[in-house]
Amino acid sequence: MNDLISGGIRPPGATVAIPLLAVLMIAGYSPPGVRPVQAPAGALPDIPDVSDIVRDLALERLDPPIPVLYVKSSPSLSRSARRWQILMLEARAFWRNVLGSLPDGGLILVDSPAWVALRPDREYGFPGTRVRTRPDGVLTMIAVDSISGFGEAAEELFLLAPIALRGPLMARGLASADGAGKYAGTWVWVQLGEDLTDGLRIGARLWWQRRLVGATAAWMLLESPRGKELAPEAARAMDAWGWFLRRYFNRTAVSLSTAAVAQPSGKQYEVLELDARLLAMGRAIWRQYGVDAFARMRRAWPHDIQLEGVEETLDALWLQMPEMRLWEAVLLDPQSEEEWGFDR
Repeated sequence: MNDLISGGIRPPGATVAIPLLAVLMIAGYSPPGVRPVQAPAGALPDIPDVSDIVRDLALERLDPPIPVLYVKSSPSLSRSARRWQILMLEARAFWRNVLGSLPDGGLILVDSPAWVALRPDREYGFPGTRVRTRPDGVLTMIAVDSISGFGEAAEELFLLAPIALRGPLMARGLASADGAGKYAGTWVWVQLGEDLTDGLRIGARLWWQRRLVGATAAWMLLESPRGKELAPEAARAMDAWGWFLRRYFNRTAVSLSTAAVAQPSGKQYEVLELDARLLAMGRAIWRQYGVDAFARMRRAWPHDIQLEGVEETLDALWLQMPEMRLWEAVLLDPQSEEEWGFDR
């Protein structure tokens, strides 16, 4: 967790950043190396194929229609897998009824050793992590330990943070490792929402475009009456922890221009911050346009037209969403975000 906690930065109000690498050394984790070479322009996200590792782990698999894989270590985990499958089926039905599109994708519930084996380049319990298997397609991973490595590290972040940043988490009862784990779990809905992109014929060829579609779809679900029944604490966790991570890591935030083709990797705090920024923009889009947001995205990014560069891609979006143009500064010059008043 050294990158997550320090990353070569000093958090506001702290004289020395406290590394938490020991958390993952216990689990057999070794720090990631250099970030991978960026993929060619227009490439979809590089999701690793872990079919051979999954076969060696001998995971249990729930029957279709949505694949859910899990480590069968206890009856409670088996029940958890079934519950997650039901929740995902309900979410699919919600989006089908409202948008006429069904997302693909499944879920894999793992413990600490399995997580490290499947994605050694990502911290254990890290939000927004996906893998691919040959029989099951794209799967979102979730840490199933009651307190994950990510949750423990995020709790340390909270303790290091200035008092001004702690308020939203404390007010929502999420200022804990368990609260951070709830934030990690909300990424199931974001990444399931990303899989709506093709069905909606939105020409989102870059990872951040799909992430923005997924974030908007996740807010659509979780702020609806049905979503509040299915996942009653999810929207609060997304709101509070997303805000906290953006503010905490603002000093080292990367411009979307440098991460437009391939998501940041290796420096975990960069991934956390940029994902949280796109999550916040997805909420602003949903609250401004409602269901019409997806039609506007489709007009901005037609399925049969390839746009050149992040600026042209954003300009096309602002043409359809003029009220969102102020977010250009947040995406391209994130360290000036405080000046633009998005601290809410």
